[in-house]
Amino acid sequence: MTKVQERLIANLREARYTLNLTQMGLAEKAGISIGFVGDIEAGKKFPSANTLQKLCDALQLEPHELFLPEGKDGKREKGKRGKA
Repeated sequence: MTKVQERLIANLREARYTLNLTQMGLAEKAGISIGFVGDIEAGKKFPSANTLQKLCDALQLEPHELFLPEGKDGKREKGKRGKA
């Protein structure tokens, strides 16, 4: 597994937990199957750009935020999606 995949999995799971979503809840919000969410988190599959955007919309994130490394304090630096 690559570092990019590891970051995606860790950040996806962290964002899901932050919103108190189960894999099923995330799948429903994103309009994808629960099996696919599980496969992504298990590192078995990597989402397409379209699916990645659906996941980000459901998690209220910008796509690049799923690839941010962990900061020195153990937390990921994430921006907040807002309306201008």
